[in-house]
Amino acid sequence: MVNLIFADQNLYQGKLNSEIEKQIHRLKKAKSSKDLSTICIIPHSGILHTRAIQNWFYLSAGMNQKFIPMLVYGKDKAEVFNRVISEIIKNPTLSNFRFILTMHENSVPPPDGLQKLYENTNKYDVIGGLIWNAGIEKVFPLAFGCPNKIPADFIPIAVKNNKIIPCLGLSFGFTLFKTKIFKDKRIEFPWFNSENLTIENTYNPSKSLIPNMRFFEKIKLLGYKVCCDTRVRVGNYDYTSEIVW
Repeated sequence: MVNLIFADQNLYQGKLNSEIEKQIHRLKKAKSSKDLSTICIIPHSGILHTRAIQNWFYLSAGMNQKFIPMLVYGKDKAEVFNRVISEIIKNPTLSNFRFILTMHENSVPPPDGLQKLYENTNKYDVIGGLIWNAGIEKVFPLAFGCPNKIPADFIPIAVKNNKIIPCLGLSFGFTLFKTKIFKDKRIEFPWFNSENLTIENTYNPSKSLIPNMRFFEKIKLLGYKVCCDTRVRVGNYDYTSEIVW
């Protein structure tokens, strides 16, 4: 029998083992060794879009991580999120899941999108992917408000490519929340509503085109941090035109 010995010991032990410090850093960044248990809530109005759904099957939550998708019928998205999340935090098992991921029925997330959102959960409590409003007029990202601006507003933020951008509010198209937010008794139920927030001040009277900004206004005052991860580019599928915006 002939023993085959690699002259280069780095080849013998394997590429990843030979770069073990680099891999340890990658593991820490990905948080794959931590509890990333997540419940994904997707309200749907009765019309499911195959082109969107087929992308959901490729969404990865990480090796052996707990991930429960919930497709819930309801035309009012805010009502669905309120109802389902309230049941989650009452449940002795589900309430221990660390994260809640919200999606829309026409969201088209990238396969590694959720894993990228996990990377910054040590710094932020709510992290969303980059989604744009549909259409070619009045184009803006669905991420709102600069945290350091005084007086505060919820106008669309200026995004940058492949960056983590702090903001005040997000859409619910692909957004990761820490479950502990909904257990905070200082934030009264219902958390979300379908009404737009009117922001009035001396310098910038404006109205948000996206509902649920009241929720984000409340958690900002309580010290929770929100950001948009522009590395995670989420399509917004319009089934009437068959265009992914």
